[in-house]
Amino acid sequence: MINRLHSAMLKVSKLSKLQKRILEEGLKAYWCEPIHRAWGSKTPGRFGISQILEEFFGANKEDIKRSYSWPRRGDQRERLAKPRASISRAMSRLTKRGFLERFEPTGRGGWRLSAEGVKAASNVCPLVQGPTRTELIQKIKQAFLVRKRALGRVRLSESVTLREFVASVLPQRKPRLREHRKNNVRRGVEVELVGLD
Repeated sequence: MINRLHSAMLKVSKLSKLQKRILEEGLKAYWCEPIHRAWGSKTPGRFGISQILEEFFGANKEDIKRSYSWPRRGDQRERLAKPRASISRAMSRLTKRGFLERFEPTGRGGWRLSAEGVKAASNVCPLVQGPTRTELIQKIKQAFLVRKRALGRVRLSESVTLREFVASVLPQRKPRLREHRKNNVRRGVEVELVGLD
Protein backbone atom coordinates (compact mmCIF):
# COMPACT_ATOMS: atom_id res chain seq x y z
CA MET A 1 0.00 0.00 0.00
CA ILE A 2 2.76 2.47 0.97
CA ASN A 3 4.81 1.53 -2.12
CA ARG A 4 1.79 2.09 -4.40
CA LEU A 5 1.12 5.49 -2.81
CA HIS A 6 4.79 6.41 -3.11
CA SER A 7 4.92 5.45 -6.81
CA ALA A 8 1.72 7.44 -7.49
CA MET A 9 3.25 10.51 -5.80
CA LEU A 10 6.41 10.10 -7.89
CA LYS A 11 4.33 9.95 -11.05
CA VAL A 12 2.62 13.22 -10.16
CA SER A 13 5.70 15.01 -8.77
CA LYS A 14 7.66 14.66 -12.02
CA LEU A 15 5.05 16.43 -14.16
CA SER A 16 6.03 19.56 -16.08
CA LYS A 17 4.04 22.81 -15.82
CA LEU A 18 2.51 22.13 -19.23
CA GLN A 19 1.47 18.61 -18.22
CA LYS A 20 -0.13 19.99 -15.05
CA ARG A 21 -1.99 22.59 -17.14
CA ILE A 22 -3.26 19.84 -19.46
CA LEU A 23 -4.47 17.81 -16.46
CA GLU A 24 -6.24 20.91 -15.13
CA GLU A 25 -8.09 21.35 -18.44
CA GLY A 26 -8.96 17.65 -18.43
CA LEU A 27 -10.30 17.88 -14.87
CA LYS A 28 -12.59 20.78 -15.81
CA ALA A 29 -13.92 18.74 -18.74
CA TYR A 30 -14.39 15.70 -16.48
CA TRP A 31 -16.57 17.74 -14.11
CA CYS A 32 -18.64 19.02 -17.04
CA GLU A 33 -19.21 15.52 -18.42
CA PRO A 34 -22.90 15.40 -17.30
CA ILE A 35 -23.51 18.73 -19.06
CA HIS A 36 -21.87 17.39 -22.24
CA ARG A 37 -24.16 14.34 -22.06
CA ALA A 38 -27.17 16.60 -21.52
CA TRP A 39 -26.40 18.42 -24.78
CA GLY A 40 -26.13 15.08 -26.60
CA SER A 41 -22.35 15.02 -27.02
CA LYS A 42 -20.93 11.74 -28.32
CA THR A 43 -17.65 12.52 -26.55
CA PRO A 44 -18.54 13.67 -22.99
CA GLY A 45 -15.54 14.73 -20.92
CA ARG A 46 -13.57 15.65 -24.04
CA PHE A 47 -11.26 18.65 -23.84
CA GLY A 48 -9.36 20.58 -26.45
CA ILE A 49 -6.10 22.49 -26.51
CA SER A 50 -7.28 25.94 -27.60
CA GLN A 51 -7.52 27.25 -24.01
CA ILE A 52 -4.02 25.92 -23.27
CA LEU A 53 -2.63 27.49 -26.46
CA GLU A 54 -4.12 30.84 -25.50
CA GLU A 55 -3.31 30.92 -21.76
CA PHE A 56 -0.08 28.93 -21.53
CA PHE A 57 1.59 29.99 -24.78
CA GLY A 58 -0.12 33.36 -25.31
CA ALA A 59 -1.34 32.36 -28.77
CA ASN A 60 -3.60 34.68 -30.73
CA LYS A 61 -7.35 33.84 -30.51
CA GLU A 62 -7.85 34.47 -34.22
CA ASP A 63 -5.07 32.04 -35.13
CA ILE A 64 -6.57 29.38 -32.87
CA LYS A 65 -10.11 29.81 -34.22
CA ARG A 66 -8.98 29.78 -37.83
CA SER A 67 -9.05 26.32 -39.36
CA TYR A 68 -5.66 24.65 -39.35
CA SER A 69 -6.28 23.57 -42.94
CA TRP A 70 -6.83 27.20 -43.99
CA PRO A 71 -5.55 27.58 -47.59
CA ARG A 72 -1.79 27.92 -47.14
CA ARG A 73 -1.62 30.31 -44.22
CA GLY A 74 2.07 29.76 -43.56
CA ASP A 75 2.37 32.49 -40.92
CA GLN A 76 -0.41 30.97 -38.78
CA ARG A 77 1.12 27.50 -39.07
CA GLU A 78 4.53 28.80 -38.04
CA ARG A 79 3.20 30.63 -35.00
CA LEU A 80 1.27 27.61 -33.72
CA ALA A 81 3.69 24.85 -34.79
CA LYS A 82 5.95 24.93 -31.70
CA PRO A 83 3.15 25.23 -29.13
CA ARG A 84 1.17 22.42 -30.81
CA ALA A 85 4.27 20.20 -30.89
CA SER A 86 4.93 20.87 -27.19
CA ILE A 87 1.36 20.01 -26.26
CA SER A 88 1.48 16.89 -28.42
CA ARG A 89 4.65 15.65 -26.67
CA ALA A 90 3.23 16.45 -23.22
CA MET A 91 -0.03 14.61 -23.99
CA SER A 92 1.90 11.63 -25.32
CA ARG A 93 3.84 11.41 -22.05
CA LEU A 94 0.65 11.74 -20.00
CA THR A 95 -0.88 8.91 -22.05
CA LYS A 96 2.14 6.67 -21.37
CA ARG A 97 1.72 7.33 -17.64
CA GLY A 98 -1.93 6.30 -17.90
CA PHE A 99 -3.42 9.74 -17.15
CA LEU A 100 -4.97 10.44 -20.58
CA GLU A 101 -6.89 8.35 -23.07
CA ARG A 102 -8.15 8.95 -26.60
CA PHE A 103 -11.80 8.62 -27.55
CA GLU A 104 -10.73 7.06 -30.83
CA PRO A 105 -7.46 5.22 -31.35
CA THR A 106 -6.51 7.32 -34.39
CA GLY A 107 -7.42 10.69 -35.82
CA ARG A 108 -8.52 13.81 -34.00
CA GLY A 109 -11.22 12.22 -31.89
CA GLY A 110 -10.33 14.04 -28.70
CA TRP A 111 -8.82 13.36 -25.30
CA ARG A 112 -10.17 12.80 -21.81
CA LEU A 113 -8.75 11.88 -18.41
CA SER A 114 -8.57 8.25 -17.40
CA ALA A 115 -9.65 7.22 -13.88
CA GLU A 116 -6.02 7.47 -12.74
CA GLY A 117 -5.76 10.85 -14.50
CA VAL A 118 -8.70 12.21 -12.51
CA LYS A 119 -6.95 11.26 -9.24
CA ALA A 120 -3.66 12.77 -10.42
CA ALA A 121 -5.33 15.98 -11.61
CA SER A 122 -7.16 16.32 -8.27
CA ASN A 123 -3.80 16.05 -6.47
CA VAL A 124 -2.03 18.46 -8.83
CA CYS A 125 -4.84 21.06 -8.96
CA PRO A 126 -6.45 21.08 -5.49
CA LEU A 127 -7.61 24.70 -5.83
CA VAL A 128 -9.63 24.03 -9.00
CA GLN A 129 -13.14 23.09 -7.91
CA GLY A 130 -15.91 21.56 -9.97
CA PRO A 131 -19.47 22.87 -10.17
CA THR A 132 -21.83 22.07 -7.33
CA ARG A 133 -24.66 19.60 -7.85
CA THR A 134 -27.14 22.51 -7.91
CA GLU A 135 -25.16 24.28 -10.66
CA LEU A 136 -24.98 21.05 -12.66
CA ILE A 137 -28.73 20.52 -12.37
CA GLN A 138 -29.43 24.10 -13.50
CA LYS A 139 -27.25 23.66 -16.61
CA ILE A 140 -28.80 20.26 -17.35
CA LYS A 141 -32.26 21.79 -17.00
CA GLN A 142 -31.27 24.53 -19.47
CA ALA A 143 -30.08 21.87 -21.96
CA PHE A 144 -33.34 19.95 -21.42
CA LEU A 145 -35.50 23.00 -22.18
CA VAL A 146 -33.51 23.92 -25.30
CA ARG A 147 -33.52 20.35 -26.60
CA LYS A 148 -37.29 20.01 -26.01
CA ARG A 149 -37.91 23.03 -28.27
CA ALA A 150 -35.14 22.35 -30.78
CA LEU A 151 -35.67 20.88 -34.20
CA GLY A 152 -33.45 18.26 -35.73
CA ARG A 153 -31.23 15.60 -34.22
CA VAL A 154 -30.78 17.19 -30.76
CA ARG A 155 -34.53 17.26 -30.07
CA LEU A 156 -35.80 15.19 -27.14
CA SER A 157 -38.88 13.01 -27.17
CA GLU A 158 -42.04 14.59 -25.74
CA SER A 159 -42.43 11.71 -23.29
CA VAL A 160 -39.11 12.41 -21.51
CA THR A 161 -39.58 14.29 -18.22
CA LEU A 162 -37.05 16.59 -16.59
CA ARG A 163 -36.61 14.20 -13.66
CA GLU A 164 -35.84 11.26 -15.97
CA PHE A 165 -33.49 13.40 -18.07
CA VAL A 166 -31.51 14.62 -15.05
CA ALA A 167 -31.27 11.07 -13.69
CA SER A 168 -29.98 9.79 -17.04
CA VAL A 169 -27.12 12.30 -17.37
CA LEU A 170 -26.14 13.01 -13.76
CA PRO A 171 -24.02 10.44 -11.90
CA GLN A 172 -25.68 8.69 -8.98
CA ARG A 173 -25.09 10.24 -5.59
CA LYS A 174 -23.19 8.30 -3.00
CA PRO A 175 -25.36 7.55 0.03
CA ARG A 176 -24.92 9.97 2.88
CA LEU A 177 -23.30 8.76 6.06
CA ARG A 178 -26.54 9.02 8.08
CA GLU A 179 -28.55 7.08 5.48
CA HIS A 180 -25.80 4.47 5.35
CA ARG A 181 -25.90 4.10 9.14
CA LYS A 182 -29.72 3.77 9.14
CA ASN A 183 -29.58 1.02 6.54
CA ASN A 184 -26.75 -0.83 8.27
CA VAL A 185 -28.07 -1.24 11.77
CA ARG A 186 -25.40 -2.72 14.01
CA ARG A 187 -26.43 -6.01 15.46
CA GLY A 188 -25.15 -7.23 18.78
CA VAL A 189 -23.15 -10.37 19.19
CA GLU A 190 -25.03 -13.36 20.57
CA VAL A 191 -23.17 -14.76 23.56
CA GLU A 192 -24.06 -18.00 25.26
CA LEU A 193 -23.99 -17.48 29.00
CA VAL A 194 -22.44 -20.50 30.68
CA GLY A 195 -22.08 -21.24 34.40
CA LEU A 196 -24.71 -18.83 35.74
CA ASP A 197 -26.97 -21.62 37.12
